[in-house]
Amino acid sequence: MTVAGPIDGEALGHTQTHEHLLCAFDRSWRGLVHVLADVDVLASELVRYREAGGGALVDLTPEGLGRDVVGLRTAAERSGVRVVAATGLYREPYYPDSVRTSTAPELALVFQRELREGIGDSGVRAGVIGEIGTWRHGMSPTEERVFRAAAMAQAATGAPILTHTWFGELALQQVDVLRSEGADLGRVVIGHFGDRRDLDLQLRVLDTGASLGIDHVGLTDVQSDEERARTVATLVRRGFGAQLFLSCDVSFTTRLHAYAGAGYDVMLTGFVPLLRDAGLTDRELRMLFVDNARRLLAYLP
Repeated sequence: MTVAGPIDGEALGHTQTHEHLLCAFDRSWRGLVHVLADVDVLASELVRYREAGGGALVDLTPEGLGRDVVGLRTAAERSGVRVVAATGLYREPYYPDSVRTSTAPELALVFQRELREGIGDSGVRAGVIGEIGTWRHGMSPTEERVFRAAAMAQAATGAPILTHTWFGELALQQVDVLRSEGADLGRVVIGHFGDRRDLDLQLRVLDTGASLGIDHVGLTDVQSDEERARTVATLVRRGFGAQLFLSCDVSFTTRLHAYAGAGYDVMLTGFVPLLRDAGLTDRELRMLFVDNARRLLAYLP
C-alpha cells in the first residue's frame, strides 16, 4: 500500500524500509536540523534516489512527528519513487495528549482505520505500523500500551510492525510484549541495530523470528559503514539474510544533498559497494533490498 494506492509488489524495486521523508523531531536537541518539511526539497532528493537505482521508500513518520501524507503523495508523484506511509506512535515524549487516556484496543482501532480507510481526510492509507519505540532503561506503561495496540492492529490487518530502539536496548522486551499480544514476529522488524558490535544480542533477537533493522547506514558518527557491512555479511553467512532490512533513517536536514549530505541514495552509491567488498553476491543483494521488502510490505488489510 503506497501513498498513491496499492501496487504490485514487483513494482517496488530497491526499497529502504526505515526512512523519514517529511518529519519534525522538534523535541530533539538538534532543533531545526531535525525538521524535514520542504516538499520541493524532498521531491529533488527522491529524484536523486531514483536516478541512483532506488525504487521505493517507507516513511516511518507516525502521528506526533510531523507526518504529512499529502506532501508525501505530492513528492512521490513528482519523483516517480514509490512511498509507503505509516500509522502508529513514536515514543512517549511525542505522543498526543489523548494517548495517555486511551486503551490499547482504542489505539488499535485508530491504527486499523488508518491502514484500511486512510489518514484523516487525505485519502492516503498507511502501509505499515511504525515506528513505535522505546528509549533507554525501560518501557513506560504508555509505551507498552502502544506496543500492545500495534500487535492488535497487526492481528486484524496483517500489517508489518517496525520499531525504534536506542541502539538495540530493550529489543528483547519489545519482542516479548509484542509476542504476548499475539504478534506475528515474522512480520516485525526491531529497529536500529548494526551500530553496536554486539553479535550475541543480534542473534538472540533473530532467533525469536523477528527481523533486524540495520538502518543507520550513512550515520558514521555512531558506527562506520564498513563495520555495518561486515555485520550484514556475517549475519547473511549465518543464514539470517531474509531477516535483515537495510535503511539510512534520514531525519536530519544535514543528511540531504540540499544541505551537503549524502542523501537517501548513499545506500546505493556508498553502502552497496561495501557489501560487495564484504563478499555478498548479486542474489544476496537482491534478497536484502528487493525480496525482503516485497515480502514484508505485502498484505491485504
